[in-house]
Amino acid sequence: EKRLGINIHQCLYESTRVPREFTTSYLHARHGDAEPRQCPHSLDLSSAQRIFMQPREEQQHRILIANRGEIAIRVARACADLNIPSVAIYATDDQNTLHVLRADQSHALPGSGVSAYLDIAAIIEAARATGCTAIHPGYGFLSENADFVRACDAANLRFIGPDADTISLLGDKASARRLAEECAVPVCHGTE
Repeated sequence: EKRLGINIHQCLYESTRVPREFTTSYLHARHGDAEPRQCPHSLDLSSAQRIFMQPREEQQHRILIANRGEIAIRVARACADLNIPSVAIYATDDQNTLHVLRADQSHALPGSGVSAYLDIAAIIEAARATGCTAIHPGYGFLSENADFVRACDAANLRFIGPDADTISLLGDKASARRLAEECAVPVCHGTE
């Protein structure tokens, strides 16, 4: 059994899912309980493995937060708790917002408004320019965009979230429903 050397549960703030055995040992160690506590969440090991299952001496991550507002603040806080440098991106009209101030570094995107946070090429370039090794998408914007995950992979950046195939499969309700039925997962009756 491999142990994570960091608090992955706190870092990802429930944006992905990790097995209970990883978070249970952390909670036990942190709170000093006689009995290990069970984490109420489970995290997807594939995301955790892709990002943090390296020997500690090789971990020199810098995470670009591809979002704004409250979710970006939460990710920046988690990174700070883990001593992982974070980089906030911002549109020209968001340069004075709180998420920009909470990250260790910030990088301006071309453009303004929501469209700036949907510009895959600009976000990948921001990650490269700031020396990031991983991108956390938060939620919304590009978090469910398989093309964004593929662009991260092509740029040798780790995407903190599901892989592109999973996003593609589960992003289409009809294919997700078929998969659930094939796996004997109960589904509500609906139109076929």
